[in-house]
Amino acid sequence: MSLLQTKLHVPSVRPGLVPRPHLIERLNAGLHRKLTLISTPAGFGKTTLLSEWVADCGCPVAWLSLDEGDDDPARFLAYLVAALQTVQADVGQAALAALQSHQPPPTELVLTILLLGRQICHYRSDEVANEAIQSGAWSRPGRK
Repeated sequence: MSLLQTKLHVPSVRPGLVPRPHLIERLNAGLHRKLTLISTPAGFGKTTLLSEWVADCGCPVAWLSLDEGDDDPARFLAYLVAALQTVQADVGQAALAALQSHQPPPTELVLTILLLGRQICHYRSDEVANEAIQSGAWSRPGRK
C-alpha cells in the first residue's frame, strides 16, 4: 500500500495569521495530559491553530491529515504508523509488518501490537493471530 507523504507534513503557518494566544496556552496546558481533543466545524481554523502551535511548541509532533478515503482501518493504521515514525523511526514496525503480511491479522490485533510496542520482541503475524483466535483472546463482534 503506497502512502501519500504529504499527509504526514505539518502545513506551513499562513502569512497574516490572526494570533490566538489563549488557544495556544490551552494547547500548551494539554501537554501534561494524555489527550487533547479539538473539535469544531470545518473552516473554523483547527489546522491553522495546530500549525501555529506546532511551529512554536518545540516538541516532536506526529502529523496526519485524514480524508474520506482513509476510513479503512488497515489504511488508517498504516498512515498512523507512518506518522508516528516521523518522530521515532522504529515505532510500530511489528504492526506495520502485520499489516503487510500475506494474511494480515484482525485490525484489533494490529492495534494491540501497535499499542504494546516494544513489549513484542519477535512477531509472526500468523502465529500471533492464530494463537489469539484459538485462545479466545480475540473474536469479531457478534461472533463466539
